[in-house]
Amino acid sequence: MFVFYKTLGLILIWSLWIGENSGQFCTDRKYVTRTRIQWNNGERLVTKRGWFGNVKYKYEPYVYSSTQYYTDYETVYNCCPGYKKLSSSQCVPECSPQCPSNAQCIRPNVCQCSSGYFSLFSHPTTIKCQPICPRGCPENSQCTAPGVCSCNQGYDVSEAEKCVPICEPPCPENAECLKPNQCACSKGYAKVESVSHNGTFVCQATCSPECPANSLCSKPNECSCEEGYLMKNGICEPICETPCMENGYCRKPNQCECMEGYEIGKADEVLVCVAKCENECPENGFCAEPNKCECDQGYVMASNGTCDPVCDPACPENGKCSGPNECTCLKGYRMVDNHCEPICENECPEYAHCSQPNKCECSNGYRLKLTSSYDLFCEPQCRGNCSTFGKCVQPNRCECLEGYEMDEMEECKPICVGGCLNGLCYRPGVCICNPGYLMGPFNTCEPTCSLPCQNGTCVEPEICQCSEGYRLQAGSVHICEPLCEPACYNGLCVEPNICLCHDNYEPTEMRQGAYNHSYCQKSTTSTVAESSSTELQTTTETSSSIAIAITTTTPAISPQPQNITRVTPKPTVPPQSCLDQCLCWQEYDEFGSISTQPKCLHICLDSHDKPCRNVTQCHCDNEKLQLLCAMENEDYSEDDPQLYICKIPKPQTTTSMPTTNASNEMKITADPNENAGNLLWLLLSSFMGVCCLAALVFVVYRKYCQYEDPLVEYEL
Repeated sequence: MFVFYKTLGLILIWSLWIGENSGQFCTDRKYVTRTRIQWNNGERLVTKRGWFGNVKYKYEPYVYSSTQYYTDYETVYNCCPGYKKLSSSQCVPECSPQCPSNAQCIRPNVCQCSSGYFSLFSHPTTIKCQPICPRGCPENSQCTAPGVCSCNQGYDVSEAEKCVPICEPPCPENAECLKPNQCACSKGYAKVESVSHNGTFVCQATCSPECPANSLCSKPNECSCEEGYLMKNGICEPICETPCMENGYCRKPNQCECMEGYEIGKADEVLVCVAKCENECPENGFCAEPNKCECDQGYVMASNGTCDPVCDPACPENGKCSGPNECTCLKGYRMVDNHCEPICENECPEYAHCSQPNKCECSNGYRLKLTSSYDLFCEPQCRGNCSTFGKCVQPNRCECLEGYEMDEMEECKPICVGGCLNGLCYRPGVCICNPGYLMGPFNTCEPTCSLPCQNGTCVEPEICQCSEGYRLQAGSVHICEPLCEPACYNGLCVEPNICLCHDNYEPTEMRQGAYNHSYCQKSTTSTVAESSSTELQTTTETSSSIAIAITTTTPAISPQPQNITRVTPKPTVPPQSCLDQCLCWQEYDEFGSISTQPKCLHICLDSHDKPCRNVTQCHCDNEKLQLLCAMENEDYSEDDPQLYICKIPKPQTTTSMPTTNASNEMKITADPNENAGNLLWLLLSSFMGVCCLAALVFVVYRKYCQYEDPLVEYEL
């Protein structure tokens, strides 16, 4: 029992010691290796043979043991970093380098000043403990110990308990000791090096600004005049017991002198100071001030320096003041009712007056001109261009010549009866057309188009306006194409609201035989073509005009006939060759085009639905797509032909090779889709048969073959 209480007491003392020094002691962990037994669950792999002789694998559970090594630690108490062990039960802080005097180490590398000292830093390398004087030290002294102040070197304590500098030898009069052995003049005094007193400098009073002439600085900023002078307005002026004359001044004590610009003169036998002018004053003037002349009464100084007389009131125009209040007219003028009027020896013409001596001037609105006999007269003036096609009869009143009239700009313009629309009236009754216009048969300016308007009218220069039922062709500015509303379907719009069906198409039953329809259906009367016939393959698409157009590689042929009486088609080509290639024809004779629009009908129908000439009398030019026909009831003649030019060709045809057998049987080709299906089924059936056979062989092989597989164990 005693041992138990003793052990308990030691543990209590150790815990108290650890608590007191917990900031100095640090715990450390010591790692040790230990062992222990661990039970594990696992599985092992076994083999079995199946019904077909195949080997099967299976996992079975089992339990096994193993030795496990693990790491553990023990707690150890050591001095913390920054502390060193003083004894087995005490750790003290460590400072490097050691703390200076008047300081001690309280924490690792942290110093603290002793009582009565302070420092701004605490690190051993930067701490500097200085004494503290609570009341502070006076100027030029320092705290040498806590609460103790001492004067600096060269200073001594005064009666007022201040540290004052010491100067040896003492400073001169009006000077003071500012620093040890350094004297300076007091405020308001200046150091004079050239004057010495007892081996030192002398301080003299200074005045700012400097004292005026005839005075001296007696005290700081205080001046005193010399003898014979008196201070007046900050200046020491001399004193003259007898006052000086007018325009004179006292230059020195009891000595007078004339001012600048004046000189000594006599007036009534008395000496006076009179003004002096370097230049002589003009007539009727006198020298009033130095170099300044003034005029006598009744005269005034002019800008040229002369004294001119003054007239009140002023003299009239063209007059001058010849004396005080005396006026005289200039030469060439005369006085009339207190006015000076010019004199003209010759009388002025009508609408003129004498403006200057011997000079006449026309009245307002007139100008002076000479006649053929050099006689003067006044001609009226008009604003604007009146003299070109008009005559000025009065000021600003113009009358136009015959054939001209006044416009808004008050200019005379020529008159053209009926006006000049799209032109300019050049002279009376003569028009000049504007650019882009030409004079027409009715004496009017009509627009011109460099490219003739087809199915339209030229309404402005280079602008075509399509006729009713037409619109401009896409990408063209002069060709108008017919417009069908609604658009043609399986046909071609050849005239406004007139559709021509494609080959093997015909109008619907309701519109049978008419051309103002919009829908063409597949022809029900078409038959299988002979071996020499061709199969027409067309592609339709919507064009910019909304109509269904035929896609073909044959370009449209629209030549302009020239010398049509000289064109001779090849007689060896039958006319049917041209008829099979064209839909619409334009008819020409020796004078030009007979119809304004192509006839998109059968060649044997004219505009009156009457039978035309027999096409057997026509000859085909297959290269130009032209039919040259003889006149009706006449044989073919080169002198009197009638020409048909193809305007709208048929789409390009694709000719299939005819069969060679006499029965014209068509060659039948097997459907490739049907052959591909049969081949796919054959391949699929073969693949399934091979798979079944392979499965049967594998089962037999595994059933009758012997295996000796070792037992495989697997642990988890």
